[in-house]
Amino acid sequence: MAWSVQDRSFSLLVPVNGWFTEGFGTADLKEVKALLDELA
Repeated sequence: MAWSVQDRSFSLLVPVNGWFTEGFGTADLKEVKALLDELA
């Protein structure tokens, strides 16, 4: 089964986002959360 770009992006971003324990109010992490919400 071929993975779509969205599937690959989501599978790469979720673990990286999980590394963070603080700073969720920063522009970068807000943008990542918005992208993950869109991809989910």
